[in-house]
Amino acid sequence: MEQPEVAVVRAVYDAFTSADVTAIIELFSPDATVYQSAPCRGSGPTRDMTASCTFSTG
Repeated sequence: MEQPEVAVVRAVYDAFTSADVTAIIELFSPDATVYQSAPCRGSGPTRDMTASCTFSTG
C-alpha cells in the first residue's frame, strides 16, 4: 500500500507532466514555499505558486 505522501508526489508529477497548473497549485499547501534553482529566472524562494508553476510549465 502506497503512503499518502507518495500519492501526492506522484499526483504533482502527473500534473506537471500534463502542464495542469491548477492541479499543481491545489496539491500544495497554501503556505508552501517553492525554491527555484539559481539558473532559473526568479531563482530563490517564493510563495507565489501561480507564478512559479506557470513559469515551470511554460
